[in-house]
Amino acid sequence: MDAFSIERSLIRLRVREHASYISKGDTVLATGASGFIEGGEEGLFVRQTRLLSRYRCQLGRRRPHPVTKSNVRQDSWMGYYIVPAPGEPVGDDAIAAAAQQAVELQVSRWVGDGMREHFVLTNFTQSPAQLRMTLEIDADFADIEETHGPRQQEGTRKRHWKRDGNVAALTFDYVATRDVRREGKRHHLRFDAGMTLRIETSSGSPKHRAGRIQFDIDLAPGAS
Repeated sequence: MDAFSIERSLIRLRVREHASYISKGDTVLATGASGFIEGGEEGLFVRQTRLLSRYRCQLGRRRPHPVTKSNVRQDSWMGYYIVPAPGEPVGDDAIAAAAQQAVELQVSRWVGDGMREHFVLTNFTQSPAQLRMTLEIDADFADIEETHGPRQQEGTRKRHWKRDGNVAALTFDYVATRDVRREGKRHHLRFDAGMTLRIETSSGSPKHRAGRIQFDIDLAPGAS
């Protein structure tokens, strides 16, 4: 039984306009203009393999509107987002009006041995805010070259969800096999990969359904 070889080198990504990159060692996070992973060649990469292939956030029925976002260091990033208070109209005018009366989302990220992320929601309105935060998550375990070309390696993906109070874990497992001939002999190659997303919340219990993790949040005026 052999394993697919893994090349330990810098991950090769093509820099694109409006994209954001943070990295440390063999780990690189590439996001789009939104600050999240929308698809395409974006993702969380470790040793030339993409783990997170989709990672998007929604507050209520709206995507959070980025106010400011920037790298802090090579391995860290921070972004601030707002959404109008629940019940307010949707649209660009609503975003402009929400500057003083909004729910704010602060996202802090660090990469290294994986990725760590910290979310803070603050209610800057004069009324209680009840909303659901949703994280849409997927992992495809694609090789770096497969992110901008046809998929060469198709394996079996499984996901497992486990929750214990305010702590939960979403685990992805991936196995791909193929047969090759080397020097006249047949070899069976196997590639195993996995990723676990561990979640800790200050209140409430996260839920998982159809590739989405959901948090029901109640915020008093001024509360975080």
